[in-house]
Amino acid sequence: MYHSIKLDSGKTLNYKVTTGHVTTRPTDNGPAASVFYTAYTAETDKPNTRALTFFFGGGWNGPGTPMQLNYWGPMRLFNNTGTAESPVFPLAPAADTLLDQSDLIYIDRPMVGYSQAILPAKNRDFDSMKGDSDVLRDFISEYIRLNSKQASPKYLYSGSQGGERSAILANKLFAAHISLDGIILHSPSTMNYNASCDDNINDVTNGRKPSHHCADYIPTLAATSYYYGIAGKGMTFEHFMSDVNNFVDNTYIPQELAALREEKELPEKTVQKLLSITGFSRESLEEFPYFWTFRDPKMTYIDAANLKCASYSDTSPDCPYQPNDMRRRKDAPGALGFNDNLYTRLEEFFTQSLGYTSRVKFTCWDGPTLCEKTSPPTEKITLKRMPKSISSVMPYWRQAMRDNKKLRLLNIGGYYDFTVPFHAILRDFADPELDQTRIQNLILHNGHNISHVSDPVRAEIKTLVTRFYQKK
Repeated sequence: MYHSIKLDSGKTLNYKVTTGHVTTRPTDNGPAASVFYTAYTAETDKPNTRALTFFFGGGWNGPGTPMQLNYWGPMRLFNNTGTAESPVFPLAPAADTLLDQSDLIYIDRPMVGYSQAILPAKNRDFDSMKGDSDVLRDFISEYIRLNSKQASPKYLYSGSQGGERSAILANKLFAAHISLDGIILHSPSTMNYNASCDDNINDVTNGRKPSHHCADYIPTLAATSYYYGIAGKGMTFEHFMSDVNNFVDNTYIPQELAALREEKELPEKTVQKLLSITGFSRESLEEFPYFWTFRDPKMTYIDAANLKCASYSDTSPDCPYQPNDMRRRKDAPGALGFNDNLYTRLEEFFTQSLGYTSRVKFTCWDGPTLCEKTSPPTEKITLKRMPKSISSVMPYWRQAMRDNKKLRLLNIGGYYDFTVPFHAILRDFADPELDQTRIQNLILHNGHNISHVSDPVRAEIKTLVTRFYQKK
């Protein structure tokens, strides 16, 4: 189907949209799949050298094709323009689409969307890091071959757990003689940060000493406390956060690790600093850094900021939203019900806007909130993640950048994101074995992923990503 869109630059861009399936051709005798995708290609006099960007879901089993309605496709499902009681989510042209910089290809992996394994393979054959990254590699290879795009600059775009997948996929693509030009990630997880206190819970439960400092959450706590006006009073946000990051890196982490190792208390001066930069009471910090519940300090914020919330689940405008964005609901874009409406509108969008129909339901399997109105998978899927032998994907990032000298990374984090704390992004990708001249880390006033980004910040991201494509 052919369409046109008026860009925010004022220019009109003509483009073609292709929706369908590609049958993967595994190079290692692995399982084959029928992979569903949507591709937007701009009309240009040099189609075979125009940039390609491949999008895939960040959640471990999240589909990629819904991303086109909020991750820079030419049509966008906008935030609620109605009321909480009668929400209205307009589906309209997106003048800020990245189609002005690159062709855009959105991919569903087997088990989700309309993608399925091809017999004798089963969907569960792709339910692993190897199967997951293999099928993405095979799709990208086949798409490039079928469309004669060997000379095009090539990019990946994902977020959250897509950070883990992108690191491994970049290596597999390089081994398949496909060199990426860049990878763009929102709130990327690397599994390397000591912010997750899961292991501390296991340690305490099994009689072992906790070993994780969990410090990467402290700057997120501080930024959110500044937002609520309970910390950093009289300081600019930039000055306050610089002081916080310096304290965490140079004072807190070494002292906390020593305290954990030697089973002693933190120095009182350090405790007072923690209280100062978080605005919390001493009682609210007693369990830090041992328990997972600290990752979601909703009730602590309700108490510390004296918010008028009746309970943890209170949905009043001034109450904190959720770990993806701990700001007040009225300031958190994700609180507007976008994700729920995204999936209910998706089949309508495929049919009416893209001319694609299917006899089966679009399947999302990324949690009951998003998928309660879609059909479950026909097979029981265990949703395996990384093998236990892999505790970090940083070795994959090192290998990818060492092998591919032109590969560049753009990581975008949010100050109010408790799912992937921004300090972890800054620390992980400051790895001395990575070429820092090819890495950009940008922390903005948003939550987790682009679903938790306001329109002004979205405009800022568009500018940054455009410069990344243009290598500025």
